[in-house]
Formats: sequence, C-alpha cells, structure tokens
Amino acid sequence: MDVSGLEISSKYIRAIKVGRVGSSLKVIKIAEVQLPEGIVNNGKIEDAAQFSSSLSNFLKSNKFNSSHWIVTIPENLVYTAYKTFPNLSSEDLGQAVDINANSFLP
Repeated sequence: MDVSGLEISSKYIRAIKVGRVGSSLKVIKIAEVQLPEGIVNNGKIEDAAQFSSSLSNFLKSNKFNSSHWIVTIPENLVYTAYKTFPNLSSEDLGQAVDINANSFLP
C-alpha cells in the first residue's frame, strides 16, 4: 500500500508518496508548489476557496491519487499535555479525559 504525505505552509504545498518496492520503502513521487501570497498565514487558511483550488490543481497535475494521507500540522499550532489518571474503568476514564480536556481545549 502506498502512503502519501502532505505539508502545508504559508508559502508552499509539498507532497510525497512512498511505497514498498520489494522489501524496502522507496520515494515514488515528490512535488512542491508555491502558494500565492495571503492564502495561508501562520498556519491559518485565509482564503479557503483559493486554497482548495490550489490544492486540488496541485494534486491533479502531479497525479497524487492516494487513499491514505499523512498531513503535517505546524508545530506552533499544536498543544501537547501529559496527564496521569488513576486506574479507572473505561467509562470513568473517558469521563475523566473529557473533564480534563475541557480545562485546556478551546
């Protein structure tokens, strides 16, 4: 099975497709396109219609047709937290996670 990766920044869309060739992984395809200024700023899509069009055209013109994708998220937009929970039942653990998540998620 081939897997493709997609990176979106304020300036570029980049994609890579990897797959098995024999017993090893090989890069099958790699491509990049520059985004027009103002479509994406600091990881936020500002012009959804133009971004969607740019992404669609990029994927079609480079013949990326994967059904499995890995998409990167800019590091400055990711929040991680380490929480320790006591030994709880699945139901109680789910509730504890929900309560804790509400304290730091928007």
